[in-house]
Amino acid sequence: MTETFNDINLNIKINDILFTIKKIIIDDNSIPFNAFNRQITVTNPKEIKILAETANSNYIPFEKWFSAIRGHSATTYKKDINYNGFFIGGIFPIDYDFNQYSISVTFSADYMRGDIHLFKLQQLRKQKLKKILECQKSS
Repeated sequence: MTETFNDINLNIKINDILFTIKKIIIDDNSIPFNAFNRQITVTNPKEIKILAETANSNYIPFEKWFSAIRGHSATTYKKDINYNGFFIGGIFPIDYDFNQYSISVTFSADYMRGDIHLFKLQQLRKQKLKKILECQKSS
């Protein structure tokens, strides 16, 4: 079962590089099979992919991080994100692509803690509150 969270638009610094997280894809690789006349479900670890963007000006620090993945231990290149009660552990880049305005980056993550639905609801509330405050200032 795959669960996709679109339009997250979360600005966060990872390894001193500002990224905008656009999408999180969680793929739960459950495999049902019959064993000794019983239905058993084997759950593989979840695969977490995070799609983000960064400015083209961040290419050199990003490339250093991406290149450091080869030949180093996981503790040096994997990073953790803790943002308002939402935690992503063991995040690291697995692929990137250039477009005209930015660098699109695909990250992999080891695990997540926190309710992403609640997190997204909090982000929507913050955006609405910000708009209300801006309208009050202008009037």
